[in-house]
Amino acid sequence: MPVGVWLAHRRDAAGLKAWRPTWPRIDLNDAVQRRATAIFLASTLANILIVSVAAYSGIEYMDSPQFCGQLCHE
Repeated sequence: MPVGVWLAHRRDAAGLKAWRPTWPRIDLNDAVQRRATAIFLASTLANILIVSVAAYSGIEYMDSPQFCGQLCHE
């Protein structure tokens, strides 16, 4: 990384314009972008809930005597 920073600094000092990515413009006054944002947030929330339930169920199963007796200590 230090080499890349140094090269970018040299390019800037020489006046060469390096390509830099830009952030997307999000305008929630636009109905299409507002709907896409709502779908993204809802699916993210659903994903968090599903993964949390699965993780909790997995940890609960690993704490059971059945798991320990059959897989850990045969």
